[in-house]
Amino acid sequence: MFNRFRLRRRAASAIALVVLGIPAVACENRAASVRNTNPSPTEPPKASDFSAARAFEHMKKMCELGPRPSGSAAIVKAQDYIQSELKSYGLKVVEDPFTATTPRGVVPMKNIIAELPGEKSE
Repeated sequence: MFNRFRLRRRAASAIALVVLGIPAVACENRAASVRNTNPSPTEPPKASDFSAARAFEHMKKMCELGPRPSGSAAIVKAQDYIQSELKSYGLKVVEDPFTATTPRGVVPMKNIIAELPGEKSE
């Protein structure tokens, strides 16, 4: 039960990364000192270790990419980062690519879906 709770909290953190990371297209460069809350790089965070500092670090990485309009090289890097983070939490990641007609023309886009297995197989 505790492991499922831990996985769900980590998944919530990963989903927050996706929700917060994709809409941010430009960020201001600011120096900030943020302490690392993970006890060690090999020890996963505990269920109660959700940290604004860790979320901020994710946002800094996304902002360092600069603007990420759909179809750009920067959005591909952002998508790769998001997918690698979700996979590192043990989630199954599925891509749902599509094209959209926009004022800029037809643009490739992608939904990134993280699947958190439930307690029942169905």
